[in-house]
Amino acid sequence: MRKKTKLIPFVDYYPLRNFKERVKDLRNEPTILPPGTINKNSWPDIVAYCQLHGYKPADIYKLIFDRHKPKTKRETIKIAILVHDALKRNEKQKKVLRKSEHWVILSCRKEIIKLNKNKHPTDLQLYRIGKKALERAPQFLLLDKVARKKFGY
Repeated sequence: MRKKTKLIPFVDYYPLRNFKERVKDLRNEPTILPPGTINKNSWPDIVAYCQLHGYKPADIYKLIFDRHKPKTKRETIKIAILVHDALKRNEKQKKVLRKSEHWVILSCRKEIIKLNKNKHPTDLQLYRIGKKALERAPQFLLLDKVARKKFGY
């Protein structure tokens, strides 16, 4: 037997037309809206929704900024740039003289230790620090030297 669901007034059946006029006095209603009532890509609909529920622009900004805060630290990006440049120099050498990626990262030991908080890493830790830094750093900073100067790297 199917469970009967109770319809919530003005939430489960918002009319699609005259949305803004019909929801002016509904400040304390639940925030659950059925799909199709608000266009997420339309600023006027989003503004109407925020006014309806009393959200301020600062609240939305804080929510978005906290969710999409860059988590990569400056030191990590500097390590990635250092390792990337060392790998590029290694690629320019003759094929016989090229070193492995592991060896190139380990050869940057002194510079990585200066930038990293771990002052006595083992070889494996040092390799993982360099490899993870390469994965986490934004690619445009690794490839574009003008962008590095712009951001101060």
